[in-house]
Amino acid sequence: MSAYEKMSEKELDQLANYIVSIVQNGASIKDESEIPDGFMEGIYSFAYDFYQKGKLDEAEAIFKFLCLYDFYNVDYIMGLAAVNQLKKQYQAAIDLYALAYLNAKNDYRPVFMLDNVIYQLVKKKKLNIVFIRWLKILMIKR
Repeated sequence: MSAYEKMSEKELDQLANYIVSIVQNGASIKDESEIPDGFMEGIYSFAYDFYQKGKLDEAEAIFKFLCLYDFYNVDYIMGLAAVNQLKKQYQAAIDLYALAYLNAKNDYRPVFMLDNVIYQLVKKKKLNIVFIRWLKILMIKR
């Protein structure tokens, strides 16, 4: 039996309210927890290892957890975007790379990776040239 299954309805409501209040205040779960950064780096390395080995479902699950934990961390978002890209879930990858770009300060890796997705879609003739021009203008005006 999981911890979730052992919780009463009242405890579940309290937990849900706590998480919602964190997010509504613009904080991440990372901001409210006392988990050491080294521990989370270890979890990230597991996700990256799964990604490298082609175990995309496992990598996706861990990257989703990491994004929920700290949705401001560009590396976590980029990891989830890369998994979506390899799974050919291009719209999700585009959305996540755009989110990573918005969170990145002077880090242009998300733009480079977004270009890779766009190239894949153009190559497959699944992306309109007008959309590409609009997207590039949007990225430049940031």
